[in-house]
Amino acid sequence: MHGVSIMFPVRKAITVLLALCLVLGTRLPVYAGILDEVQLEFISGDVTGDQRGQGTATVSARITNIGDRNLNGVRIAAYYSPYDTFPDEFAEWKLHEFLLEPPLKPGKSVVLEFQDDKAFEYIQLELRRANFDLRIVVNGKQLASEGLVRIEDGAAYMQSRDLVGIIGGDLKYDAEADRVELKRGERVLLYKEGRRSIDVNEERRALSHPVITIEGRTWVPIESICRELEIECEIDHSLNVLTLTFEPLPEEN
Repeated sequence: MHGVSIMFPVRKAITVLLALCLVLGTRLPVYAGILDEVQLEFISGDVTGDQRGQGTATVSARITNIGDRNLNGVRIAAYYSPYDTFPDEFAEWKLHEFLLEPPLKPGKSVVLEFQDDKAFEYIQLELRRANFDLRIVVNGKQLASEGLVRIEDGAAYMQSRDLVGIIGGDLKYDAEADRVELKRGERVLLYKEGRRSIDVNEERRALSHPVITIEGRTWVPIESICRELEIECEIDHSLNVLTLTFEPLPEEN
């Protein structure tokens, strides 16, 4: 967990407090569970401008991925105060979003910088959100999932061959029709790159997100494809966990 340090007044400089909400008795963020996999460390800060509370704060902080999967982005909240006091429930926090590209691998760190106007000498930093690779749980068993899932336009995608490798079934590519055939049990899915529709047992269905191609590979929207295959698919965006539940296909004799 993040440690707690006491703030001291320094002219034109920021002294930082990394808050431990549990100790302070304040409300924990919605994403508290997954935030334990990230370490936030204040590095430096400076406030320019002669008028108190009207300067510009420049802050540097180090993010360390102490989890076991890639970290793709974080949200950091900053609170500025003229006094050595903790913010109340009506305090104004300033949010900063960071997309980490390439993703931050487990055990690695990166220094992030941001600025805020109308800043006072004291600052409290809080980690509000961490976006990791989705952890994949299949019928109650966790899989090694690095690189299996990508988030595109807000949807979770997986390569067709990887999905079939998990749920079972047969995958074929029809070069003449330029489409993919995915067969699992009694259901046959036909789809092609760029389309927002899919044929399910010769019946046309709409997709919430299109099939896409990345580096020559076909990626499909997991939730939509699983729905058409009658596979239970649930994504917990607060913990970045993808859960698939289904009956395995009967073994061939």
